[in-house]
Amino acid sequence: MASKKDKNALLHASENGRTDNVRALLNRGINVRHADADGRTALILASKEGHPKIVMMLLEKGIDVDHKDEDGWTALHHASVKGRTEIVRALLIKGATITPLLKEKILSGQLPLDILPLL
Repeated sequence: MASKKDKNALLHASENGRTDNVRALLNRGINVRHADADGRTALILASKEGHPKIVMMLLEKGIDVDHKDEDGWTALHHASVKGRTEIVRALLIKGATITPLLKEKILSGQLPLDILPLL
């Protein structure tokens, strides 16, 4: 089930917070590495939209925590910019890298203040 932006069912469910759907898809063995036309994976979408339970499920399945979308942003970058503290913490625990692009945002004061102590 791909759409015009090449989003499969896992990407749609992850972006929209459909935890039960994500769980079912993961149990069926769906490819967690799939990315849409913009290079966004389920982890990036769930991190950006603020769905920590889905983020944890994806991390447990071994999804690439440092995958970059076409803009060079990782899930950590998206979660940081959106102020998703719980997700930022989970990504860092799983070894997410603070990229040069994210460092630039930190140094220029473009992140929510409650995120800074985590980074």
